[in-house]
Amino acid sequence: MSSLHLNLFAAVLLAANVAGAATIGLYSTPRCTSCNLNIPPTATEGRFYVCASGATSEEFCGGSSEFEFRIEGLRLGWVAIAVRSPNAQFALGDPFGLGCIIAFSEPQTQECTLLYTVTITPSTPGARSTLRVRPHFSPSDPELTCIRAMSACPQSPGICLGGGALLINSDTTCSVVVQPTTWASVKALYE
Repeated sequence: MSSLHLNLFAAVLLAANVAGAATIGLYSTPRCTSCNLNIPPTATEGRFYVCASGATSEEFCGGSSEFEFRIEGLRLGWVAIAVRSPNAQFALGDPFGLGCIIAFSEPQTQECTLLYTVTITPSTPGARSTLRVRPHFSPSDPELTCIRAMSACPQSPGICLGGGALLINSDTTCSVVVQPTTWASVKALYE
């Protein structure tokens, strides 16, 4: 098997391990409907929401109780203040640093689960940036180095999620994933 085929096979296996279209995304609305944030030049700050979305209750054995990730792309001179969801039991770490773990006492089953509310202040009015959700720099499970959710499934090491992006003051419109990707559609890409 050639190295190209091995790389494609590895990509397919990684995609198969990601739960459907489940993601931790960055949204300008708390309902997970927009990943574009426009901060008018007359405003000093904006607000966005870090949410888990797109997971079905069946994929997660009735919900997820813990999430692990980080956010990259905060530009020099920008300030971001993240406040955990009032429904969270605890949060450890810094989502804009090495990463964070946020946990809930009950499995979360909503289509759009608020993890953090973030107030962001650009260095200059109208400045642009793109923020992205990435894996924690020091994951709690070294065997699962991805954006992670712990499901309610017994003995589950966790489930890898996709990571979303937020475009700040961009002329480009980003899209929010609304359809889950099936294994058949991923497999068809490599046949």
